[in-house]
Amino acid sequence: MDHKAMETYIYPLLGGQPARAYQQGAIRRCLFQNTLVALPTGMGKTLIAVVVMANFARWFPDSITVFLAPTKPLVTQQMHACNGMIHAILRRTGVPVSRLEALQDQSKWVVEMNGSKAAKLRSALWKTARFVFSTPQVLQNDLKTGTLDAGTARRISLVVIDEAHRATGKYAYGESISLLRDVYFGNQDQTILQAAPFRVMALTATPGSKISAVQEVV
Repeated sequence: MDHKAMETYIYPLLGGQPARAYQQGAIRRCLFQNTLVALPTGMGKTLIAVVVMANFARWFPDSITVFLAPTKPLVTQQMHACNGMIHAILRRTGVPVSRLEALQDQSKWVVEMNGSKAAKLRSALWKTARFVFSTPQVLQNDLKTGTLDAGTARRISLVVIDEAHRATGKYAYGESISLLRDVYFGNQDQTILQAAPFRVMALTATPGSKISAVQEVV
């Protein structure tokens, strides 16, 4: 934890884009509280996520951010969309050059985790990555099998959930978050009200047409 860095957060104006109050408000909320960000397509949910991810990387220099998307093509798309912005933001924020050099090597910092990679390779990537893009099924499986060991899992400081309206019932989003909680608390029911030491940021354009549907996602 970098206490000096935590005195500020960065909201960059990339590509000459103007500051937008709703984005700034969402970023501030997501930095300090578990949050469901519900915005229409094209309103900058990815930018909001990337700014929060980059600030967590500043605040917690040895931490991991996990970005979950429901399908492998969407995982790849989001990784490519976020990678350049993550690098641009960190370059502007005084991150040491040695860290930026590591960031330029995508295999070390920004990683797409999928089932086509052998478990042994995934285990090694979990240990070196700072930003992991994955489906929830891969995260769930790696936690269950120990491919993502408890010590490395405790480095996860932020989980971003894309297409969060899918996070209902027994879908892997909820299951993987439960497994992450178990790393700290075990599977005892009485721990349900304890705050887990990682932030959850959920993104969706379609949270539900009724309050009950939104509450089920949350």
